[in-house]
Amino acid sequence: MYQVIVTKLTELFPSITIYDNEIPVELIKPAFFIQVKNQNYNKLLGSKYCITVSFDITYYSNAGEQIMNDCFEKGLILLKEFDLKDGYMLRNKKTEIVDKLLHFTFEIQHNPKNEELFTKMQKQQIKTNL
Repeated sequence: MYQVIVTKLTELFPSITIYDNEIPVELIKPAFFIQVKNQNYNKLLGSKYCITVSFDITYYSNAGEQIMNDCFEKGLILLKEFDLKDGYMLRNKKTEIVDKLLHFTFEIQHNPKNEELFTKMQKQQIKTNL
């Protein structure tokens, strides 16, 4: 799931560094930092299930005095153009600027294809020659 997010961010902002594990001491700005906030697993009917993962992508700007405008513009691009493929459904997209950092939060809902967990029974063959 991380790779799909990184690929989309790179497509939208090719010159911005992306961190997904931890923020280094010497952060290179501008940068995105991807964090998982919450995960839910819901069993549906039969052998189907749904996974919901909440993300927070933080944007660190290097725009100096124009930092609020830069965060606002990046937030608009993310709200309008950040969509994923491969069966991932984005929900609850929103942006918020706190302490001169842009926080882009969203949820990914995914219904993975469940592999067959057991072997189906074979059809019974009836012999009629007694």
